[in-house]
Amino acid sequence: MAWGIGYNIQKAVEGNSDLIVHHEVADEGTDNCLLGPIAKAAKAELQSEKLVVLAARVTPIMNS
Repeated sequence: MAWGIGYNIQKAVEGNSDLIVHHEVADEGTDNCLLGPIAKAAKAELQSEKLVVLAARVTPIMNS
């Protein structure tokens, strides 16, 4: 099996309006270390003292 270049797109969405308040594109194969920085950036954009962070696990689809 050959592996190609992978990208991860991370976004932070404001819960009431569903507007994207911050986004980043990373060329890392996994996004394990990307949640913290995107959450901190969103908190700064919203100028909020408190932030609730939710994460979802998505299983990639592999073409064979």
